[in-house]
Amino acid sequence: MHNCDVSILVLAHNKAAYTRRCLDSLFLSTLRPFEVVLVDNGSTDEIPQVFSDFETRAAGEQISVKRLRHEQNVGAIVGRNSGMEVMSGLYWTFVDNDIVVRSR
Repeated sequence: MHNCDVSILVLAHNKAAYTRRCLDSLFLSTLRPFEVVLVDNGSTDEIPQVFSDFETRAAGEQISVKRLRHEQNVGAIVGRNSGMEVMSGLYWTFVDNDIVVRSR
């Protein structure tokens, strides 16, 4: 576990291709270390594998990853609230899974 000032919460419900693109873009940030909280909101597609792939790659990039899964879609508010319960950074941001980071 890294000591992180910044926590980024990514909530996903399906849309694996968008989610992969979103998570890949987080590697463009030059800020290190940071924490990413991944919340699977009842996805029925490849989101668990997308999250696993990101977590593996993040391990060597000073990016701490926490994962949560809801068995069914509990909605954005409940999904984000559950993620906020485990965020440890001083500063928090929320990124929807269809957002691509273009710069730091």
